[in-house]
Amino acid sequence: MQVKHAQRESCDKGSLPKCPMHLPDVLSNPFQLLLVCLFPCSKLYAVGMRQSAAWGLYLVAGTSAHHAALVLSMLLGGSMVYQGLITAEQLTSFMFYVQLVTASSLAV
Repeated sequence: MQVKHAQRESCDKGSLPKCPMHLPDVLSNPFQLLLVCLFPCSKLYAVGMRQSAAWGLYLVAGTSAHHAALVLSMLLGGSMVYQGLITAEQLTSFMFYVQLVTASSLAV
């Protein structure tokens, strides 16, 4: 059902109201009122959800890579300390260096 207004704008009564003439119909139905309030934000919500998913994947991948670098350094450094190629103090300083570099590169 089409309703013609004095300003020659047509408004479909079955769709979400875009004109103040049909606003009282929406106020009587809370579900339609919720749709009217959230409809303009639905695209922003979808963008926010995609951004949150991407950020979550980045954090999981970055944290995994950071800890993998630490574990690999500890394994290789531990074997080098065991063989007597480096001292425990050198391994400790190298572990601090790996921690600093990987954490800083993920923060960028």
